[in-house]
Order: sequence, then structure tokens, then C-alpha cells
Amino acid sequence: MNTRNKFNMCAVLLELIKSKSELCLYSEEINTNVAQTFKQCLEECYKQNQDIDKNLEMKIESVIDFLYEELNTGHWSEVPLNIRRAYSSASFVKAIILLKYDKSGEGIKKALKCIDMGILLGAPLGYNQNLLIDSASQLMKLLNNSEECTGVCPEPSSQELEIPEPKRYKVDNSEKENYIYCEGVEIPTEDCPSLQHFNNKYFMSQVPVKIRGTAYLY
Repeated sequence: MNTRNKFNMCAVLLELIKSKSELCLYSEEINTNVAQTFKQCLEECYKQNQDIDKNLEMKIESVIDFLYEELNTGHWSEVPLNIRRAYSSASFVKAIILLKYDKSGEGIKKALKCIDMGILLGAPLGYNQNLLIDSASQLMKLLNNSEECTGVCPEPSSQELEIPEPKRYKVDNSEKENYIYCEGVEIPTEDCPSLQHFNNKYFMSQVPVKIRGTAYLY
């Protein structure tokens, strides 16, 4: 992919937005100061690189930090939906800001990782339901075609694939009655699923899943 397309990636991601006002909506419901900072960061994303605020990355990071603390307050199932959606919106804006500061292959990776965090910890928006999924797809295309990145994930070494033999312990059945049994549901495991598969089967329906094999993408 040529340099011109790299420089246009921020514009490509911004064009994915179907409702700009919705991105600001969720933070407004949480905290006034956070909402003002987020809105300023979003507006700066539309400016030319030479005109953007030099402290923009620090500002959006403060929004992310605030929302992250909110996500980790109390039980996960009780986190309000607007907080998770606000985190998704902030992750998207942070990805664009990172690309404005660094358009190298490393910068694209950081932006993609930011989008992934939004997908994992956030929640689908309303009008912008597929915003993060579509952004991740665009960034992956850019990364795979970047002159600074081969686009090939490194193969794990034999040592990394080696699984140690689990230790076996003898259970004393005489103490069996002292255990409290809890019924649970086994969480499915996927080996590096595609974005489309993850979005359709787990993300949209909010079904938990364990994902393996993603460490080699970063």
C-alpha cells in the first residue's frame, strides 16, 4: 500500500462513522468533564495533522483510563451498557489519534490493538454497530500491505508449543462431603477466529469465549 493511502487511513476510518453524535452520547451520560474531553478529541480527529493538539494522545488516554476504572468497578455483569459503549467509542477515537501521530507499521499495530481492546471490553453501539469490526478490518488490510510489515504472523517455536505434563494429585475421598459443588457453564474456546465469525457468534450476542493464538499478531 502506498504512502498516500497510509496518510488517508484516518479519513477512511472517520468515514465509517454513521452517527457522529452517537459517539459523544454515552460519555455525556457518565461524566461532564469526560464528555467534554472526548468531544474535543473527536473534533481534533477531523483536523489536518499539523493542526492537531499536541497533547491529544494524553487527553484521550485520560478518558480511556476513567472508563477502564468504571468497567472494573463491581461485578462485570453489572457494568452499565452506556459505560461499555463509551469505552468502545473512546477506543475508536484513540486509534485514529495514534495513527495521526505514527503511520508506520508499528503505529498501525498500536491502533489495531486499541480497536481490539474496544471490541473485547466495550459493547456494540447503536447506529455505529459495526464501527470497531469494520475499523479492525481496514487496519488489518493496511497492516498486511504495509511496506514496513511482512503481514505474516511468526510461527510459534517448538518450545512455545510444548505443553508440560499436568501434575496429578491424589484426592482424599473421605473429605468429599466438605466440598461445595457449583454448577457452571463451560466457556467455548476458539483458535484465532476471524473478525466476522467472532462478531456474529460472540460479540453481538455478548457470549463469553476464550480466544487462543492472538499473541502472535502483536
